[in-house]
Amino acid sequence: MSFLESESIPFKRRINYKKANSEKYREAIDKEIQNLEPTPENYKIFANKVRKISRQHIPRGCRENDETITARENLTIQLGEEKNRKYNDLIENTDMTRNSNKA
Repeated sequence: MSFLESESIPFKRRINYKKANSEKYREAIDKEIQNLEPTPENYKIFANKVRKISRQHIPRGCRENDETITARENLTIQLGEEKNRKYNDLIENTDMTRNSNKA
């Protein structure tokens, strides 16, 4: 079975930004990074703190059916077909008998 045929995506993790507690998130981020120097060496520490705080204040869940994934797959197929059509039109309309520089 191809991934394009699947309508059910088991346990696809989602972040629900609408239910996020943004006030507590901001407070926690400000508190955690207050004494952290903005240097390249501290980037990994910063990223880990943001991930940890995000998990605490932004709810997550699992969804089995996802219309967004289906829409993305359909769009990818359509873009591929359009790209192939344009390429075929270019090849068919290129006249290599008179001027090979144009080809």
